[in-house]
Amino acid sequence: MEGYIAGSISERLGGVNFGKGTGSYKFVVIKEAKARVRRLKPEKPLIDMGVGEPDMPAPPEIVEVLYKEAGKPENRFYADNGIYDFYEAAARYLEKVYGVGGVNPDTDILHGIGSKPVLAMLPAAFINSGDITLATVPGYPVLSTWTRYLGGEVYNLP
Repeated sequence: MEGYIAGSISERLGGVNFGKGTGSYKFVVIKEAKARVRRLKPEKPLIDMGVGEPDMPAPPEIVEVLYKEAGKPENRFYADNGIYDFYEAAARYLEKVYGVGGVNPDTDILHGIGSKPVLAMLPAAFINSGDITLATVPGYPVLSTWTRYLGGEVYNLP
């Protein structure tokens, strides 16, 4: 990346050095480690506990149900708006499991399309410069990354 755009990248993203680091993305390192284990111990089954990226295809009967359901008009809506039945169930769950009553599904429940996007958005909603995020390690680094982008500090919890 060169020229005007490269010179305009914010310092919090690395400025003119953005994209020039030699470190590997955490999930690339994990993928390489799994491949190495499979080469060294092909007779041993490897259970992949990865989230969001299955290493095996769904069974054909599952694919068939998905195909049929995707064609139904009642299933054509913008899922990012959420499903009201979910909001109500989440409010009931909070009361039943955690004793948190009075949760209004219309105003107090916000769904996410996955754990990683939600963890990426949480700091934008709550972290000011100088605030602290407690982050689990291992865990998704996006929570810590965004906290730092916003001027916060991260304390890692094993």
